[in-house]
Amino acid sequence: MNEYYARDISKKRRIVNKMKGNSGVPLSPPPYGYIKNPEDPRFWVIDLEAAAVVRRIYQMALDGYGLNRLACFANEYEDDFIKAMMGRSAKVTENERARKQRELDGLLARDKELDGLFERLYEDNVSQKISDARFAKMSQRYEQEQGENAKRIKALRLELKKSEGQRMDIDTF
Repeated sequence: MNEYYARDISKKRRIVNKMKGNSGVPLSPPPYGYIKNPEDPRFWVIDLEAAAVVRRIYQMALDGYGLNRLACFANEYEDDFIKAMMGRSAKVTENERARKQRELDGLLARDKELDGLFERLYEDNVSQKISDARFAKMSQRYEQEQGENAKRIKALRLELKKSEGQRMDIDTF
């Protein structure tokens, strides 16, 4: 059964990637010289700063410069390239961290809300406003949701702690 599921997912993923590619949606992060479009991140726009370097390298190649001279030129801009890539990577990492933090905050709020719901549900059961069967069914559902949320909360906290450690490593780099 699992093999069928994996094969089915793989087949669907290939179909979606083919449809995206045919419609002009890029399937990878933008290469050096391009950035994601701020209005529609599915598409790329030219990064004016990096584009000047790329154009210069192409012009040098057209002018007959050899690979060694092109490599020397590229090495001159290596620091700028590394800074640009580190900056982009840091932005992506920070956005991901912020998304995870928002998800964690939402789950913590829902966990607190579920505690309140469970208390009210218990009080309704004690005061005979709902039947024991209904109480059991609802409390089981709430407990299941809380259990799932607790697992996700734990995972998010670990991921956030790990990303914080990576951020410190990048800063020391």
